[in-house]
Order: sequence, then C-alpha cells, then structure tokens
Amino acid sequence: MQHMQTAASDFEDLTKPVSEIITDASSRVPLLTIEELAEIYSQADAIESWLKAVRDRVNSELNAGHPVPGFKLVTGKQGNRAWSDEEAARALLKDQFRYKTEEVFDLKLISPTKAEKLIKKASPRRWTKVEALITRADGKPTVAPESDPRPALNINPVNDFDDVSDDALAADLI
Repeated sequence: MQHMQTAASDFEDLTKPVSEIITDASSRVPLLTIEELAEIYSQADAIESWLKAVRDRVNSELNAGHPVPGFKLVTGKQGNRAWSDEEAARALLKDQFRYKTEEVFDLKLISPTKAEKLIKKASPRRWTKVEALITRADGKPTVAPESDPRPALNINPVNDFDDVSDDALAADLI
C-alpha cells in the first residue's frame, strides 16, 4: 500500500480545477532538481504556444459574442496621441502662439506630448485650445477578469449589420 501512495504522489489529480493544480506551481520551482528543471524548460515553447492558443480562443469566443465564464471584453489601452489636423496645430502653435520654428518642429510638427510639455504649464488657456486638436485611437478589445473596473464591451455580431428590410428602407424614404 505504501508503494501505491508513493507512486500516486508523483501524479497530479486532473479532476481538480486547474487553478488548484498550478496556484503554487511557482513556489515549487526552487524545489525542482536540475533534471526536472531542464525537462520543464525544454517544453517552455510548447507550453507558451498552448497558452497563446488558449488566449486566442478565449479572445475569439468573446469577440464572437459567446460568454466565457469569468472573463469579458473591455476597451484596451488607448493609442498614442496624434494631431487630428496637423496644419491647424501648426498654425495655432507657430502663427498664433508665436513659438519658434525649432520649438514646434522636429523636421515635422511636434507631437501632442511635446506640445503639452511646451504649453500646458506655461499657459493652461492655450493648452485647452491645443487639446481640441488632439485625437487618440481607441484601444483594441482585450480580455480582462470580470473584477476589472472597466465596463464590458457588448459584442453582438447582429449589431454589425444594417437593417436592409423593405420596411426599414421605406422608413428612410419618408
């Protein structure tokens, strides 16, 4: 019986939730022998590839509007700031605010971030005008735990299509 217990201790109970099996896995790394470490490390690419496939599948399911328990889609990090109208920004900074060419251009118009450093502290009223010319790309949808404070995106493929029924078209003509 003792041999059975010894042999059984070499295996993980795969009927347990995955989180119970791997929660303390990191704390067990220092206890691994060099041989065990080498064996696990040799499979690192396969493990990462599998995890990437899992992440991609969860992302695909959520983007298709299918619920995945414990997860939701939220808006990701916004893109970098950019001028919505470079010519208007140039005219405002150079012509109206009379900043020197070398302060406003890096061989091209300075970025909104550099404009902020140049103007915001010295002239908050001018900064308000400049801010109106700045735009940011929306963040890509990203998977987050349900505890994330950002609101969940409502992904429903039906919402991506226009109503082209005769009634809807007739209503547009009236």
